[in-house]
Amino acid sequence: MSGAGAGWLVLADISGYTGFFAGAEPEHAQDILESLLRGILDHVRAPLRLVKVEGDAVFSVAEGAALPDGNALIATLADCYHDFRLQLDVVGYRSTCDCAACENAPKLDLKFIVHRGTWLPQSLGGVDDVVGPDVILAHKLLKNAVAEQRGTRGYVLATRAALQSIDRDDFVPHVEQPEALDEVPCGVLDLHPLYDAIREAGARSVSPDDAEISIAYEVDAPPSATWDWHITPGLRERWDDVDGWALAPGPQGAYGVGAQGHCAHGGVDQPITVTEWLPFRRFTFETREIAKGLKWFPAVRSTFVFTALPDGRSRVESHTIMLSKGVRAWLLRKLIGARILGGMDARVARLNAVLAS
Repeated sequence: MSGAGAGWLVLADISGYTGFFAGAEPEHAQDILESLLRGILDHVRAPLRLVKVEGDAVFSVAEGAALPDGNALIATLADCYHDFRLQLDVVGYRSTCDCAACENAPKLDLKFIVHRGTWLPQSLGGVDDVVGPDVILAHKLLKNAVAEQRGTRGYVLATRAALQSIDRDDFVPHVEQPEALDEVPCGVLDLHPLYDAIREAGARSVSPDDAEISIAYEVDAPPSATWDWHITPGLRERWDDVDGWALAPGPQGAYGVGAQGHCAHGGVDQPITVTEWLPFRRFTFETREIAKGLKWFPAVRSTFVFTALPDGRSRVESHTIMLSKGVRAWLLRKLIGARILGGMDARVARLNAVLAS
């Protein structure tokens, strides 16, 4: 294993596990649990690194240097929670099976423990692990009073050490008293409102079937780095045909749904609003129609999808529809599509050249 690490310690724990198995058919209950755990594991992607699966929990870490933005981590956990809830929806409400396991599935929920600290590698009996006081603290926080005091079982419990690297204003102050340890100042983020927001945003994303313009290209970097080069001001301008790209934090004080900015091209600053934000996976933004002199830029909605390739690179797909209506919009559809597609090879070549330098 590699040497000592410092950064994020993240535990995803399925709540209601014991009650779920009570009176249920063991094999069917285990099938459902394994399906839910696989769904969680799908979200443990770089820069997160899986340490191990611990029964009904998944433990992962991420080096702080590889994931400096705690807001991106929280958005990833919210995305994971969204998919977890969708799986429960399929099992509990759309299944024709009337066994106890399927009936009890909707009672499950998912919580996350987020801490920032250090760890040491350990390898015993051919099993790799990480150990240390911060690892112990994170695990002790799995037994907490959030559900009793806050009335929610789907949440992120983040320690003060973690919150120092998370720039959000929707964490509620909370204190935990782990067994045999001092009080731990924390913050609690209820994930149910974020789940509703992601569902609403997903309805406004652009699917390949609905897109009027679709492009796909491959980037010589993993999705986490490719994402940064698409959304970070100062980076996107280095390869894309834009004069400027800017984003400001959204309603929760972080990049995400509701964040606003502008894309400057052709001497015009076109306002943009983020409507979907799933870090390293997918984002959607909408532009506002704007006219300046003889120049006219229509309102569009674009969804970017990032997929990891087996060789460590990324595949990026962009799907766009025009929101502006009228004859002018109809006439410009083909022109805009040709403009986007025409220079794409050169733009991707610039991006890969910058990544290689």
